[in-house]
This record gives sequence, structure tokens and C-alpha cells, in this order.
Amino acid sequence: MPQIVATFFAAGILILGGLIAMRRGLRGGRTAVALGSIAPGIVFYWMIIAPIITLAILVWLYAGRHPGRAPVQPA
Repeated sequence: MPQIVATFFAAGILILGGLIAMRRGLRGGRTAVALGSIAPGIVFYWMIIAPIITLAILVWLYAGRHPGRAPVQPA
């Protein structure tokens, strides 16, 4: 249990530090936010199944739509 708490604490520090770095325009902010966001997924790897299924359903529904004709642009 202490490992889970430490993982989430480290993830929070990474995300917070990344957001501060992005706000100040420093390099590496996006990478820190991404790494901090991945950490909970590593601990609760089984929870990734539901978002993947949801995303697959949304892509399937969106792909089934056929776009209409594009409006004619004036020359």
C-alpha cells in the first residue's frame, strides 16, 4: 500500500511541476505531465480496458458517418 501512495505522490509532483514548467515556457513540461499521467495507469493497469473500449466505440460510431458535401467557396 505505501508503494501506491508513493506512486501517486510522485505522479502529482510530476504533473504539477510539468504544468508550472509549461506556464513558464520551459522545455520538458509536456513530458513531465505525460509521465505523471502514465503513472496511475501503471499501478491500475486493469483500468485501461474501459477507456480503450469506449474509444473504440466512439471511433466506430464516428467512422460510420459520411460527411456531406463541402460548401462551395466563392472564387
